[in-house]
Amino acid sequence: MKNSCHRLLLSVAIAATAMSSITAQSQDGRLYINPAIGYQDFDSERDLDGEMSWSLGGEYRFGDNWATELRYFSTNPDFDKGNDDADVDQFYLDGLYYFAPQTQTLQPFALLGLGRAEFDGGQSSKKETQGALGGGVRYLFNDNWSLRADARAIRGFDNSTWDSMVNIGISYAFGSAAPAPVAVVDGDSDRDGVADSRDNCPNTVAGAQVDANGCELDDDGDGVVNRLDRCLNTPKGYEVNEEGCMLVRSEEVSFDLSLRFAYDSALVENYDEEQVQRVVTFMKDHPAATTVIEGHTDANGSDAYNVKLSQRRANAVEALLVEQNGVDASRISSMGYGEARPIADNETDQGREANRRVVAKVRAKGK
Repeated sequence: MKNSCHRLLLSVAIAATAMSSITAQSQDGRLYINPAIGYQDFDSERDLDGEMSWSLGGEYRFGDNWATELRYFSTNPDFDKGNDDADVDQFYLDGLYYFAPQTQTLQPFALLGLGRAEFDGGQSSKKETQGALGGGVRYLFNDNWSLRADARAIRGFDNSTWDSMVNIGISYAFGSAAPAPVAVVDGDSDRDGVADSRDNCPNTVAGAQVDANGCELDDDGDGVVNRLDRCLNTPKGYEVNEEGCMLVRSEEVSFDLSLRFAYDSALVENYDEEQVQRVVTFMKDHPAATTVIEGHTDANGSDAYNVKLSQRRANAVEALLVEQNGVDASRISSMGYGEARPIADNETDQGREANRRVVAKVRAKGK
């Protein structure tokens, strides 16, 4: 046991020295410390029982794919017969090939190794040269800590034996797998507060408001920047002129105001203020535009009653636009259509609710 400890200390010292030297010469590589526990099963020719083992390795990974590891294994199996046991010490130099980069969570690998083993027990002691072939996987918890598991078949060249081993352990990696940041000498040539390396619009006009990418703001997304936009709240999807105002021919533009009414009610409440403001903005941006407020009902009740109810609803919304939003009353008219123009099935509660609505039809002349 004393000899095993000496060998372990020697192997760790050799591994640390070798890895430190390699690390100093490469900026891309990383050093892993790989302690593990395992189980080793021996060839029947050895007359040894399978037994738990432990190991310690120093692995240097050159980049994403290739690595080398110096590893020490210690096992203390019993002999098949009698009460004696043996000390088995194994030193290996392995080459590893990883099939995934260092930053990927799951990293399978294959290994090929050459080692030296010493069997000390009973009345004899012997040494042999061994080769190992196997594979495993590394699972990242974070950039430094990971779980590593591997399995290997071990060939004893001196006596043509085959042993096997599985191992699992927690590894620690020094440094980081992320590439080192590159120092960049940066400027701000257009003085918009966004560095040139991040500026997608490098020639911004002085004093203009810009976003995080250095481009002028366009809050309504109409393609005309705020600095030049006279109509800052253009509804999405409409063609605009060079001043950011909507271009419409002599035709109607329909706005569903998202106003829905309770059964047999013309009371305007709980409405979508944003949808109402779209109509108000359009009217202010187009002084020649006029609006017809259309009121509708579901199919409950008589036709005559529903026409009157829908007219009351249209009048209520007209008053909302004029009295609360400042739209000129001479540019607005209202019309009740009763149940004549449903947009949903009047046989369901949801359909009837959808039909109890008000729609604004805006007409703008010319472009």
